[in-house]
Amino acid sequence: MAELENWDVLHGSFPAGWELLGRANGAVKRLRGFSSLEALLWTQLVHI
Repeated sequence: MAELENWDVLHGSFPAGWELLGRANGAVKRLRGFSSLEALLWTQLVHI
């Protein structure tokens, strides 16, 4: 459960509208089966 608490702290430091910025800058073009951009980012960060 600590992972979710750490995610909440990290997620809280993201700038407002980060999802839109990621799409507008071309960092995200499709979600590849993920339910949201947040779920995709969380999964990537867990594997780093």
